[in-house]
Amino acid sequence: MDPHPVPPPPLRTVRANGVTLAYREMGPADAPPLLLLPARGESSADWAPVLGPLAAHRRVLALDPRGHGASEYPGTYSLPLLRDDVRAFLAALSLPPVDLVAHSLGGVIACLLAQEHPGLIRRLVLEDVPAPLPLTPPRPVPERPPGPLGFDWRMVLATEHPRNRPDPAWWERMDRADVPALVLAGGPTSVVDQSTVAALAARLPRARLATVPAGHHVHATRPAAFLAHVLPFLTSDDPDGTADGAGARTGGLSAARRGARMRGREGWRMMPAVGSFGPGTSRSTGEGWSCRGSSGARRQAGAGNEDIMSELPVVAAVDGSEDSLRALDWAIEAARLRESVLRIVHVRQYAAWTQPEVLAAGPEQVGDPVLDRLRADLEGRGQQLPVLEFVTIEGAPDAVLPEMGGDAQLLVLGSRGRGGFASLLLGSNGMAAARDAACPVVVVPRPGRAVPEDVTTEVSAGPRVVVGLPVDLKDDSTLTFAFTEAARRGAAVHIVVAYPWPTLAWTAVGDYTPTVEDQEAAEAECLSLAKDHLDPHRAAHPGVEALISVAAGDAAGHLVAASSGAELVVVGRHRRRLLQPARILGSVTQAVLLHAAAPVAVVPLTAQDEAEAEAEAGTAA
Repeated sequence: MDPHPVPPPPLRTVRANGVTLAYREMGPADAPPLLLLPARGESSADWAPVLGPLAAHRRVLALDPRGHGASEYPGTYSLPLLRDDVRAFLAALSLPPVDLVAHSLGGVIACLLAQEHPGLIRRLVLEDVPAPLPLTPPRPVPERPPGPLGFDWRMVLATEHPRNRPDPAWWERMDRADVPALVLAGGPTSVVDQSTVAALAARLPRARLATVPAGHHVHATRPAAFLAHVLPFLTSDDPDGTADGAGARTGGLSAARRGARMRGREGWRMMPAVGSFGPGTSRSTGEGWSCRGSSGARRQAGAGNEDIMSELPVVAAVDGSEDSLRALDWAIEAARLRESVLRIVHVRQYAAWTQPEVLAAGPEQVGDPVLDRLRADLEGRGQQLPVLEFVTIEGAPDAVLPEMGGDAQLLVLGSRGRGGFASLLLGSNGMAAARDAACPVVVVPRPGRAVPEDVTTEVSAGPRVVVGLPVDLKDDSTLTFAFTEAARRGAAVHIVVAYPWPTLAWTAVGDYTPTVEDQEAAEAECLSLAKDHLDPHRAAHPGVEALISVAAGDAAGHLVAASSGAELVVVGRHRRRLLQPARILGSVTQAVLLHAAAPVAVVPLTAQDEAEAEAEAGTAA
């Protein structure tokens, strides 16, 4: 999502616990207060990507702790002192119990405050915060980065020892932090040992754990995914996730997954990300409590990462069009089969970005007629529904939808929306999502698409999941998705393999000569290669029947022909090319998206398959 800066709130100061603390304030003065605590070496400026949305309905106070940013550098530092500074800060401003969002070292400070003074905190969000447990072996003291810093290096040295050898009482008293808590883990690319984040969530008496695979700086790397977790938690009537929502199906769901629902919550408004607050601050290199400049590396939530994907929602993009309503129906069934949350997302394009002065003031929330109608319709159906979330986001759909896919196990949308040319078979938003989203994307077509009559591809009776298999490259992610989906639906997998015929050889400029080959031998070789690819997937899904069609000619034509009457058509996203590093869609995938008569799932390569593909491309070059 492109940043749309709002004017930065000015720095303010207050005297608390014997030091001068700087902070920034944004949002309605009479709204519930929300305090933001940064990671070690950060300042209030670090919250810029999410400050606008958080301040829409909260009085947000972003604090520079002592030794950070514009606050005083007294030279005396300890975690208890930093905790007491926060308590004194709240008292100096006469704040009622606050919502507290804290990152890394800020989260440790927040936990210490919640242990001693739980009445000061209404709800607690901990972003990639490690449990205060001893490090084995101890981490060496970091070297000071060159040049000027936005923090006091003495603060880093003073807080490094308790990171290696924390006070045992901090861990023993963690059960005193009896407040609703959301613990966000950064996933496998984070510098923090994720087992310690999970341990902290398990130790807190009223915490739920969610993983956003974005690295240590979740709010900066993936602000939309961060807000998609934090805003519902802060506004939910049921922060502990214990009450049963109307129409929500909770059977078979873990407590953490049940806690993700938002019973009776209106669609929330996500503002565009705001820009920097001026000069950037350096990040400390202290692993675990802060990290300099995350590259934004994201683990794909593609096939092969089922451990992460199973806890993520199915996301359905809606805009009120008939196409999106058909996609919603398909997504409801997909979420039901997966026993997962269904997140219904409406992206309102640039609804308020032309009014920066209104955004800065934190406007009153307006309703979303699209989601209001859908909510009423779903409540009136009387059918068993998955757990539902309703989310409104303001932004450019072709940018927002791929971003939302990074926090989903499946992204579902219609082939056309309300914008653009009605005659087009696939809209730009669908093409962008299929090309760029980190998760599989399902595009549901309009009914009545005709398949080519001149292509004869035999199909069997009964439910089928069709998958295109290019035998000349490794694409386990697509096959894994197809077999898993077929198992869910009690369907067979129909594998379509095509080979070019007749093959041509280039002999001179503009001169192509048919080669002398045995077509039966070519077909037999394709069949043998296909079986080699399929063997591990057949073994993993012994109850799924696998049917193979090998035919000469255009792969897209055979897949489109096989789509008639199919449950789903599964194709892979094209691999990256050596001289074209951006994601692209192969010609077969594009043709299937445009012409298939069944829903089409576009599956990205797993990180491992993509790395192998890039290595092969480099070797070939």
